[in-house]
Amino acid sequence: MQLNTQSDKLLQRLIIYAVFPTVVIFMVLLALPHWEPKGHLPVLVAFTLLTIVCSFASFRTPDATLTLNNAVILSGLLLWGEWVAVWSCLLEVIILGFLFRSSVTRTLANAGQMLSTVLIVGWVHTCLEAFHVPWAISDLLLILAYWLVNTLLCAILISYYSSVRWKSAVANMLTRGSATYIMLLIIGGMGARLVDQYGVLALIPLVAAFVIISVVLRQYYESIHKLAQKMDEIKSFNHKFLTAMAASIDARDHYTSGHSQRVIKSIFVCKIALG
Repeated sequence: MQLNTQSDKLLQRLIIYAVFPTVVIFMVLLALPHWEPKGHLPVLVAFTLLTIVCSFASFRTPDATLTLNNAVILSGLLLWGEWVAVWSCLLEVIILGFLFRSSVTRTLANAGQMLSTVLIVGWVHTCLEAFHVPWAISDLLLILAYWLVNTLLCAILISYYSSVRWKSAVANMLTRGSATYIMLLIIGGMGARLVDQYGVLALIPLVAAFVIISVVLRQYYESIHKLAQKMDEIKSFNHKFLTAMAASIDARDHYTSGHSQRVIKSIFVCKIALG
């Protein structure tokens, strides 16, 4: 594990304790003029329910705990703009902060990185609309932008709180779990287009789809975790069996005493090196 240098820590501290909180304040002020609960009550209720359901329906991958909320946030951004995305972000952060008993600082930092993603992706969305990019291409570009920006910003938090190099955190996030993350964002984009075509009622099957996907993914990753545990048990059993067999051989032949144990150790060293 590569530890952060002092300069990296200072930069990350500046971003987490100054930049992210500033973005939170800026995005809330940006969303307030568009905040009309009476005029957008069905939308507000629907995205509140979606955010709550997805926050509690998290699932664990081999490397992290994921929720479906990024798909919800992206769909809200595509359909109604930043104010819906800001609401979903803040609601998710409050729920997760309560569930995981996060400190106020971490909760605010998490809100900052999420709202920074919304700010940047919202700007990209505005630019694509200004150039009249076809919606299919625009949605794909926004999905990729959301995935990349959110990954880069999340890596700052991981790097700071876990004391690893930012580049190492980024590389780890890009190579592990990206396929699942992008798939969830694609589902969010498709859901947004369904709602755009058929109205707010299309959110009902979208909620059901999110819940089903969450359950399926949770079962899938739990089965992978159990399989990994079984593999570890088999490796442990093989090691004990071979060690016992080597001890039996050495006990019968004092001339080769210790040689069998060294062979067993070299076998397992090779296995560990080869993964």
